[in-house]
Amino acid sequence: MKHLQKLIGMAAIGLAICSVSGFARNKQTKPAENKVNVGAMVTEIMKMHMGEDADNTMSFAMWLPKEFFVESAISSGQTREQAEAGLSIFEGYTLLVAGQQRGDTFGDKETTTKEIVGRSVLVTEDGTELKPVDAPPRELVRIANLMKMSMKTQGPFAEAMQVMVFPDSVDGKPVVDMNNRDKLTLKVSEGNGWSGFDATWRTPFDALTPSTPCVKCSEPVSAKFSYCPYCGTKSEK
Repeated sequence: MKHLQKLIGMAAIGLAICSVSGFARNKQTKPAENKVNVGAMVTEIMKMHMGEDADNTMSFAMWLPKEFFVESAISSGQTREQAEAGLSIFEGYTLLVAGQQRGDTFGDKETTTKEIVGRSVLVTEDGTELKPVDAPPRELVRIANLMKMSMKTQGPFAEAMQVMVFPDSVDGKPVVDMNNRDKLTLKVSEGNGWSGFDATWRTPFDALTPSTPCVKCSEPVSAKFSYCPYCGTKSEK
């Protein structure tokens, strides 16, 4: 039950984070377009690992691509133009939130870590490793601090979450292709008594790209898959 409560809290963090970007302050001036299921998108951007070590370590990561902010704003009533207008502060960067906690089964012994940033690298599909940015723009730092303030309301584990800023491209190429099959991995190394963990995201997100029926068995196939998981038929993409 304790772990379920924390999972629900993490989802609340994801939905709350978009409110600090300033999108919600703009009023809608045009008819709203079709909305993406932001709740479904949250389940895709959140990754949680329940450790099997003696300390029952729980590790959590959330990738916050710009599409998350845009679709959250549209879901709240803004137009795409309004939502994207506020994204200039993220230009050149991508945000992730991560943290770890360990305690006994009943959760009455908690020790949180705040040095996870130094153990983290972002890895592209071709193996390129990126370290967190040491000195992100001042406005982006302000947004990160607002995120931390918002997360404090979700309890001690959420308060220990760290907002990390990474470059969003390497030599002019995006770290991940949001529209095609690709993947992005956050690798957190072992250190200072903490276990390491990996969090991998695969694109395109199901919330943004509808599934298509298999040409053979007609079952819905995610755009992430090269083959139908039901009958093994190669996807047409």
